[in-house]
Amino acid sequence: MLSYRINFENYKENFSVPAIILENNLKEVNGDYLKVILLIFKNSDKEYGINLLSKLLDLPETTVKQAISFWISKGVLKDIENNNIGRTITPNIVTGETIKPQNNVMVDSQMKFLFDSAQRMLSRVMTSTDIQILKHIYQDYNLPIDVILMVIGYCVKQGKTGIKIIENECLTWYNMGVTNSARAEEYMLHKEKQSVFEQQVREIFNMGDLSFKANEQKFIDKWYNKFRYGKDIVALAYEKAKTYVVRPTIPYVNTILANWNQKSFRTLDDILDSENFGYKNKINESKDISNKSHSFDLDEYERQLRQTPTLD
Repeated sequence: MLSYRINFENYKENFSVPAIILENNLKEVNGDYLKVILLIFKNSDKEYGINLLSKLLDLPETTVKQAISFWISKGVLKDIENNNIGRTITPNIVTGETIKPQNNVMVDSQMKFLFDSAQRMLSRVMTSTDIQILKHIYQDYNLPIDVILMVIGYCVKQGKTGIKIIENECLTWYNMGVTNSARAEEYMLHKEKQSVFEQQVREIFNMGDLSFKANEQKFIDKWYNKFRYGKDIVALAYEKAKTYVVRPTIPYVNTILANWNQKSFRTLDDILDSENFGYKNKINESKDISNKSHSFDLDEYERQLRQTPTLD
């Protein structure tokens, strides 16, 4: 018989949903509909449009619309103009102030600022598609203009200026909670450090300027973001792998790093002190030899100095 209990160790964050969702609707509710309403209530401070919900949940837009209509019919959501979710969109401008929806002049002014700035950064004339997608990002993702421009700058720096790439990057930032300039600056600093780490990995594996394959990139992301390992530990794993294979691959080295992470090895000393390595002893022996050699030379020098005749 399968038994279970709540894992309170992972019960650090929670969110509330109205009892009406579970009391009368649970048996009849479609699983996709439940996903939609749970995401809405999990991030009740965010503004979701149909398109964004569709992308976040990997559901067809028609399914999302049906889900919203269902929850409106059950009184969980309110029906407002154009059947949007029961919260009005209040985009943030660069200064962080809230734009009043009825102030169309202000909204148009901010949109014009976004388009003009994006056009300069992308070094091209904005097409109607570019404008529509930027407008969609601004209104549906509820990202402040300064954050959108930071995303564009980040993409341009990576040599990626396609509007769909920019939209996907905005979605990534949104999903990670990077929705204000302070969080955006932290995230960009983190990505810059990760970029340095990736270059160090290329050097360790003698890859030159080759790009990582999709599965390799996932492993490297895990080393940096989950394991929190630096180049010194990756280099040590590479050297260990060379004792088994002539040319270690990233997936092969990943098995070693994953094993160290599972054993809670966080530093080089943790690894060198383990039963798997004699490296630390060799390092210490090398230091001892070096010290002894230095001491011998110094003693010999002092002895010869004492034997040198002096003039009285």
